[in-house]
Amino acid sequence: MKLDSNYPDVNQTMRELGLVVRQLLQDGPRYVVASTEYRGRPALFKMMVPHAENPLAPEDKGLWFPGLKNDVRKEAALLRFLGKHREQIAGHFPLLLASGELTGSVWYVRELLRGSPMAGADTPFVFPAKFYEAVPPGKLVAYFASLHALSPQVPRVLAEQMQVRYPRTDMTLRMVAALDGEWSHPAVRRLAGRLGPWMSEHEPLLRRSERVIAHNEPYASHVFLEHGRIGLIDWESSSWGHRLHDFSRLWVRFFDRDDYRAEFERELAAAGYLDGEDDLAAWDLVRLVQGVASLNYYHNNHVLPAEAEQKLYLVLTDLITEVAERRS
Repeated sequence: MKLDSNYPDVNQTMRELGLVVRQLLQDGPRYVVASTEYRGRPALFKMMVPHAENPLAPEDKGLWFPGLKNDVRKEAALLRFLGKHREQIAGHFPLLLASGELTGSVWYVRELLRGSPMAGADTPFVFPAKFYEAVPPGKLVAYFASLHALSPQVPRVLAEQMQVRYPRTDMTLRMVAALDGEWSHPAVRRLAGRLGPWMSEHEPLLRRSERVIAHNEPYASHVFLEHGRIGLIDWESSSWGHRLHDFSRLWVRFFDRDDYRAEFERELAAAGYLDGEDDLAAWDLVRLVQGVASLNYYHNNHVLPAEAEQKLYLVLTDLITEVAERRS
């Protein structure tokens, strides 16, 4: 098992921190990720690295485009902000070790998150049994709610970096246009004529609503667990978003646990996220966007085990059928 990175500065950083490397999970070209032990506790170490220092991938010379540089700067700024408010967050988040600008205006970030990821990078969609056993739905809702509550305190400079990413008008409208594509799942094509008009009509709900901090990628590989406390890594894709957006992505990923998914919705309602008709319509809309995208992706790529894939198809087909009957 390879324990040293191809990047001498990464190895030096890990030595300086006293990290015991258990496994090198990703070694460039954009970042290095290692499963480590930090002060006797499991932790994940991540460091963004510039392409110019990658000895094995010169073909990636153009990888650090301006948008990625801005994402890394934003991630560092957001982690600094969260660090100042850690007592208000119902969970944990990466410790920002360092960030800065390297030669050629390339920004890097070094961060550490205690705990163990819920999945490997190759299976980010499926949460393991230990997650459902250790994390009640109410705890998960409370974590994101605490981030949402901090949104008004985001400083102006960081707020300007947090461009709206998901869900957004063009994303929803492109989804509507693609509903009856020949590559779509049969259930999507069958209901496209009923879902499309409703989605187009209600898309303004997503633009009119309050914007909050959205992680955007609450995948199992990004969710960490330590002694029952959850945390998220990989904040470079964070942005302003609808307050139900991250919840919709999680809802879809709980496809294999009907009981957990139902309790998750009850906790959302108890926390005030589904109070009025606009909230309920937005909930249907964001779940449709995520559900249709996931259904089509896995229908075309078949990267899940057959049993899991069939369960996913069943849950998401029921979702779009239910929404079509209720809304159209």
